[in-house]
Amino acid sequence: MGFVNPDGFIFEFPIPEGSGRPQTIVPDPVEARMWFSLESGGMFASIDTVGNMSVHSVAKADTQLTGLGFDGHGRLWLVARSPDLVARVGKDMSVTEWPLPTLRAGLYRITRGADGNMWFSESAADKVGYVVDTAEYGK
Repeated sequence: MGFVNPDGFIFEFPIPEGSGRPQTIVPDPVEARMWFSLESGGMFASIDTVGNMSVHSVAKADTQLTGLGFDGHGRLWLVARSPDLVARVGKDMSVTEWPLPTLRAGLYRITRGADGNMWFSESAADKVGYVVDTAEYGK
């Protein structure tokens, strides 16, 4: 992990050993920190600009997290390609998971769409899916 300052100096920060490969990185909508998924090891993490890192796990250590993103309410969402699932992180860092109806979908990346829903790609299944923003559902 790292960043480049305005003078072109590169700052790098090591990730915890054995935590996997960093994948998607997104800014926190409130705090001065970045969140990133660790593909191997079922972990996701955040880091501030001085290198303070916070690492969190999902229920299954063999989960391969391949994307994360924030919805319009500041909730963090995760996607995994093995097992195929979409998950939402609670304020207490608990993770609620939902399996996909498509088997071996190969999820990569999740992002908030203009409609407020969280959109994700199912690269191995040639599909695109989304999670309905429940705060807006039914309006």
